[in-house]
Amino acid sequence: MVRLTIPSVGLAAVAVVLLMSACTTQTNVTFTTNVEAAEVRLDHSPIGETPVQRRLSNGIWYDPQVVIQAEGYREIRSKLQRELKVLNAVSGIIFWPIWLMAYGPQPTQHFVLQPEEIESME
Repeated sequence: MVRLTIPSVGLAAVAVVLLMSACTTQTNVTFTTNVEAAEVRLDHSPIGETPVQRRLSNGIWYDPQVVIQAEGYREIRSKLQRELKVLNAVSGIIFWPIWLMAYGPQPTQHFVLQPEEIESME
């Protein structure tokens, strides 16, 4: 009888790749601005004042609207700056669903607020 087995080294390598990729389904994202204590909201839900950090999904479907507000400054409405998550892309070669987590937010999201224009009363 012939017995087929997976080499233990190969099995260990696959296990390490899967474990490492499982840890990268989210990214710690820090929101900063040029103005202290600007309010940050994601999809209309306040998350705090700058600088503030949140753990966000790397899922390709996750693309919340970011709103930044501070008194005396113009409001910013934007999407997250995103990047390719290399470990997830490589792991996706072995275990394809990880590809769904291969394009997530950049760890630092910096926004520059502009002062509101003061209209003269002429």
